[in-house]
Amino acid sequence: MSDDSDHSVIVDAWMERAVASHTPPEELVRTFAQAFGAVWRRAQLTLGDVTLTAMLDRVLHTAVEQFAFLSSLEVEATGLRCDGLRDSAHGPPATSSSWGSGSCSRSSSRCSGG
Repeated sequence: MSDDSDHSVIVDAWMERAVASHTPPEELVRTFAQAFGAVWRRAQLTLGDVTLTAMLDRVLHTAVEQFAFLSSLEVEATGLRCDGLRDSAHGPPATSSSWGSGSCSRSSSRCSGG
């Protein structure tokens, strides 16, 4: 079974590769959104919207204490609104985009499965 330190090692290695490969911030946000959408869809089947939203709200609250740039993310009943994070990554102009199914469309602005 993995523990928190295993997770940290994996995430740190991913970030180091992203920095070393000079991955643009917009791409990091897009990758985050795709990964989050996949996790949201899988967890939603088991936990449901109310429980999952409450958990996400608490996790985001805690994460913002350590990583202030995440404060631009917003929790919604259908997932995570990523507009602020995308905009702060010097992405496209402030229009809505949805990363719900692991792709970018201009219909909404959630990083979720919906």
